[in-house]
Amino acid sequence: MTMAHQRKSIPVDTETQELLRALRENDSREHAALTSLARGAEAEANGRWSEAAVLAALIDLGKQALQEKVLELEYRAMAAEQGEADEERTARDALRRRRRLSPRAGE
Repeated sequence: MTMAHQRKSIPVDTETQELLRALRENDSREHAALTSLARGAEAEANGRWSEAAVLAALIDLGKQALQEKVLELEYRAMAAEQGEADEERTARDALRRRRRLSPRAGE
């Protein structure tokens, strides 16, 4: 399957522009953090990231975080459903036991 790459224009506020500058500086903490988080992201031949590569890496990291959150919410929903099913089963079993132990059960 071939991936089609498209270029998109996005608005970038002043704070984000400053972050992009820091992310592109090889000796910044931000650059070190991005490099460690974005294993496999492409850098320029001289080791410096282009602005587009930094933005792409940030988008990939955001996608990963979002996918992890979606899975977490799905697992929580499944656990809640399982918990409800367990509660229903426990209540049903208690009713059965109560019926068996009821004095009217022998009539």
